[in-house]
Amino acid sequence: MERGRVTYWDALNGSWVRYGRDGLTAISDYKMRTWFKDLASSLITYYGTAEEPRVISEYDSYNEETVTFINHSTLPSTFRGYATYKGSVFSEQDTRWKGCHSYTPEMMGKMNDKLISFVGGSLFIHEQSSVYNTIYGVKYDSFIEPVFTSKEVKAWTNIAITSSHKWSVERFLSEYRGAKTKQQSALLLENFAEREDNYFSEIKRDTNTPNKVDPVINGDMMRSKALRCLLKLDPSVVTLSLLHFVDVGFTDSPKNP
Repeated sequence: MERGRVTYWDALNGSWVRYGRDGLTAISDYKMRTWFKDLASSLITYYGTAEEPRVISEYDSYNEETVTFINHSTLPSTFRGYATYKGSVFSEQDTRWKGCHSYTPEMMGKMNDKLISFVGGSLFIHEQSSVYNTIYGVKYDSFIEPVFTSKEVKAWTNIAITSSHKWSVERFLSEYRGAKTKQQSALLLENFAEREDNYFSEIKRDTNTPNKVDPVINGDMMRSKALRCLLKLDPSVVTLSLLHFVDVGFTDSPKNP
């Protein structure tokens, strides 16, 4: 409970609900409705059995976020293509779901204004370590996946990242709607050159281009109305890193490239 508000899981409707002065609010409806409904449908038959689903939440005063966690041994290793999906974070300040986390707690609670969790019989206090991206003593990588869109098909040419540290692009992904297979590309850390206040690189060509020798160089350009960019922070970074902007350049593409 935080500031008179209580968050609980509605197993039948597959929704996180907040109870407060304004009544009941299904916070899952903030663009995560089908996500949680699909998770709930895979768990509904296990309530009341020897192994019930673990569904817990707690408010993180430090980040002003509600941290949720859903788990059961029958859940798959990936969900909608994501390996990290069992824990989600809701921002009370922004009134939106901000992402997923890698916490695997047995229980969560509060110690004064600090979020705590229990794992393997040990108690962990969150946001207390000086080493960033370390969860329960394990270092994790940081990912973010912005999506760039256009009304017309574009040829995506370059990317500029304004950040305090380098990021690689684990996957560029573009797709023609029902017409062609997905196009895919990537960029390593060393592909980026530092230019004034950003890191810049040309976007390599489609690795799935058929009948091409060295398709990264000679393949098709990445063309689509939308481009997904899965960014990964330099794994050697253990300090606070700031990501300010990600800009992707493009040129107009013929209708039938």
